[in-house]
Amino acid sequence: MAKKLLLAAAILAGVLVLAIGIVYLVDFESPELGELVVGKVNEATGAELSVDRYRLNLIRGLELENVRVSASLPGGNLEAHLDGLVVKHRLLPLLFGKVVAEQIVLVRPEVELTERATARAERSSRANGDAPKREAPSSSPSGEGETLEETGSSASLALEITQIVIQDGSIRLRRRGTEENATSVTGLNLRLQDLSFHPRAISILHALSAAGELGIDTLLLDRTLVREVEGRLKLDNGTFEGQEVSFRTDQGRFRAGLEANFNQIPFGYTLSLRGDPLDVNAIAGSTGGGFGPGVLEFDAEGYGTDSKGIKGRGVLRLAEGRLPSSPALLGVEKALGRGTSLVGAPYQATEAPFHIDKNQLTLSGFRLETPQAALDLKGTVDLDGPLALSLALRTPREGLVIHEVPDEVLDALTDDEGWVTVPLQITGTQAEPRVLPDANALLAQAKQNTGKLIEEGVKSLLQRGLN
Repeated sequence: MAKKLLLAAAILAGVLVLAIGIVYLVDFESPELGELVVGKVNEATGAELSVDRYRLNLIRGLELENVRVSASLPGGNLEAHLDGLVVKHRLLPLLFGKVVAEQIVLVRPEVELTERATARAERSSRANGDAPKREAPSSSPSGEGETLEETGSSASLALEITQIVIQDGSIRLRRRGTEENATSVTGLNLRLQDLSFHPRAISILHALSAAGELGIDTLLLDRTLVREVEGRLKLDNGTFEGQEVSFRTDQGRFRAGLEANFNQIPFGYTLSLRGDPLDVNAIAGSTGGGFGPGVLEFDAEGYGTDSKGIKGRGVLRLAEGRLPSSPALLGVEKALGRGTSLVGAPYQATEAPFHIDKNQLTLSGFRLETPQAALDLKGTVDLDGPLALSLALRTPREGLVIHEVPDEVLDALTDDEGWVTVPLQITGTQAEPRVLPDANALLAQAKQNTGKLIEEGVKSLLQRGLN
C-alpha cells in the first residue's frame, strides 16, 4: 500500500511539474485583456497606445509587441516605438479571476521628443531676461496615487504598479523646424520603484513620483559626448533630482548633482559639477600633451537644453606641467618674433576662476608662470567658438624682437628688472586663433609711463598697421 501511495505521489508530482512547465512555456493570445490594459493606460496617462499583438503568459505576464505611443508633454510632443511592453502580474489574484499588474517592463523603447514652437518662443523670451512661464498646478490629489480597476464579465484588472523598468532605451530631443538633435540618449537602462501615480495630472511627467537607479551608455548634449552615466534619481510630480551621478567625457571623469523643474517652460535646473582628474590638454585642444591634470568645480543654474540658458561660476585648478604646443601658444610665439620660447616651458601650479553667462565663458584672471615668462590671461570665450582674450606677457627684454613694435618702444617699457610687459590680443577661434600685439594697450602704456617720444613711436606703429 505504501509503495502505491509513493508511486501515486510521484506521478502527481510529475504531472504538477509538467503542468507548471506548460504554464510557463505556453503563451496565449489575449487581445481582450491586452485592449483592457491599453485602455486603462491611455486613460491614466493621456497617451495614445497602439499594439500589434498581445500575448499572455501566466508566469511572465502580459506581453505587448510592437507598441507605438504618442503623447503631449509640457513644451513638446512625444512619439515612441517599443519592441515590447511586459505587464507583470501577481499569481495569487489570478486564482480569483483578477489581474493585478505590479511591474511594467519597457523593452528597447525609442523615444522622440519634438519641441513646440511656443517653447522656442518662451526660450527666446527668457534669453531677453523674461521669467519662464509657470505651469498651472496639477489637479491631481496630493495623496497616494489611485488604483485603477475595472470589472468585466470574465475578469477584472487592477493597475497597482510598484516598479517600472526600461531596458536598452533611446531618446532624441528634436528642435522643431530642424533635423538637428539637441540631445540624444542611447543605452538607457532605468529602474523606478516606490511609485505613485496621479491620473489627473496634466502630463505623464507630472503624474509620476518614484525613486530609482539610472544607467546610460552615451548622452549627446549639443556637441558634448557623455559616456557611462550612472546614478540615483528621484521624480516628484514634475521635478527631477539626480543624486551621486557619475559620468565620463573625453576630458575626464565627473560627479554631479542635478535638480530640474518641469513645472515651467522651458524647464529650469540647478547643477553642481566636479571633475577630477581632467585632461586639460583635451579641453585646450592640445594634441601633444604637456598640461598637468586639472580639477574642476562648477555650480550653475539655467533653463532648457541650449547653452544660452546656463549661468554659473567655477574654478579650474591646474597642476604643474609644461606648456603644450597649442595653436594659441604657437600664435603667441609667432607674434613675439623671437627671444621668448613658451612651448615646452615648465609652469607652476595655478588656478583659473571663471563664470558663464549669456553663452560666454569669462576668465577673470588666469596666470601662468614659467622661468622665462609670466602670462596673465583674461577675456571671454563664446561657447559657440569665437575668442576675445587679452594676454599680458611679461618676459625679459634681452633678445626680444617684435616686428610690429619699434625697439625704442620696447626699451622704454622695460622695467628695472630688465623685463617688459607686452599686451596681446587673441581673437579667432580655439582651433584657429589670431594673435596680434595690442597696439592700443601699448599706446596707453606709452602715455602713462614714457612721455611724448614713445607715444610718437606707437602712433607710427598704428599708421604702419593701417597701410
